[in-house]
Amino acid sequence: MKVGIASDHAAFPLKQFVKKYLEEKGYEYKDYGTYTEESCNYATYGHALAEGIEKGEVYPGIAMCGSGEGISMTLNKHQSIRAGLVWQPSSSSPVVSSAKTYAASVSTNSSTQSLLEVVINNALKTSPANKVKQ
Repeated sequence: MKVGIASDHAAFPLKQFVKKYLEEKGYEYKDYGTYTEESCNYATYGHALAEGIEKGEVYPGIAMCGSGEGISMTLNKHQSIRAGLVWQPSSSSPVVSSAKTYAASVSTNSSTQSLLEVVINNALKTSPANKVKQ
C-alpha cells in the first residue's frame, strides 16, 4: 500500500508531519506536491492526487489545504473519486470507511497533529478492494 498525499502552500508544514508519521509507521507514500511554501493553487495538486488514485498508483489519499474544502471539491470533480472533509476525530472513521471514499481531506486551519494521526490510522485500515466505484 502506497499512500498518496497532496497539499497547497498553506498545508505544506502539516504535510511534512504526515510524511514523517508515515515513514515512522513503515508506510510508503507518493507526494503529489506542492514542494514548497510558495503560494500555489491547491487544485493543481488535488487533481494530481486524484489521477494517482485513479491509475492505482496510490491508496488511500490524504489531501490538505487551508480550509480542506477546496482540495476536497477538486478531488470530487473526478468521476471515480470520492473525498470527504475530516474536521474532528469522530468524523474520521465514517469518512474513510465509506464504501465510496478514496481520500480524506483536512484543513490546515483547524487540524492538529493528533487529528492527522487518527485520519491516517483510520485510512490505513481500509482497502481499495472494498471500495465501490461509481
